[in-house]
Amino acid sequence: MAKVNEIAEEVVRTEPAFGQYRDALDDPARMDQHRRLRDKIFVPVRPLDFYLDSFEDAGFTVLHTYEATIHAGVGEWQQFLGTYHDGVLSWVGGSLKVEGQPPSADAVKDRLFLIRYGLERLFPGQAAFPCSWTYVTCRR
Repeated sequence: MAKVNEIAEEVVRTEPAFGQYRDALDDPARMDQHRRLRDKIFVPVRPLDFYLDSFEDAGFTVLHTYEATIHAGVGEWQQFLGTYHDGVLSWVGGSLKVEGQPPSADAVKDRLFLIRYGLERLFPGQAAFPCSWTYVTCRR
């Protein structure tokens, strides 16, 4: 999400069609509120030991861990991020959770466009991209 957000910020700063969202970018306190919302919805990844310790603290015994690379579809990722657009780009048009008012229908359309554009910039011409997954097997 952070990279899609960075790309969206760049587009909003440079493209006249998105000028109505620049005020949000120029307000660090407001942008911090939107970042905190994003971090609640898309929790930042922590070191593996954090998760293993959490399992142990909850009474589980960690038996095995392994990593695997999967390929995520760009279109599927776009659909997923679009579903949670308020967590990805809540500063575009505002958010009920931050400003107390939901975004307009036009702002939602702009968010969805910016998400799609961000993914196209991140994965040009790609149908999928590699993701690293870690699997943990535990016993209680």
